[in-house]
Amino acid sequence: MQFFLPFLALLSTLASAAPVVELQTRQSGAGGIIFKDQNFKGESTFIPGNLYCTDVNNIFGNFDGKVRSIKSLPGYQCQWYIGYGCPANGVKLDFGSKDAYVSKGDLSPTFDRKIHSVFCTPKK
Repeated sequence: MQFFLPFLALLSTLASAAPVVELQTRQSGAGGIIFKDQNFKGESTFIPGNLYCTDVNNIFGNFDGKVRSIKSLPGYQCQWYIGYGCPANGVKLDFGSKDAYVSKGDLSPTFDRKIHSVFCTPKK
């Protein structure tokens, strides 16, 4: 019985921590995440989901020309451009989901280390 109570406490702590992380991500206003290494490894940072174009060279951490994997967060649609300023006719990846992460862990040569701007918007 003495082993069971601490084990039960540990399980309840782990179960309650997952929703907190998800809630913090949503409250932060993040729409996407960029990573410096393939398969969501290495340094990462959030992209705002604020209906504005974000040039990667304006993000702290020297991510410009180094993005190797990307995620759109649940509830957001993100457009990932190889040009600066989210050009209207520019080459882009466009994906998102109302209730799930959408990820690209291994970008094609067209996008690998070439994403320079991102536009994330809440998905309706």
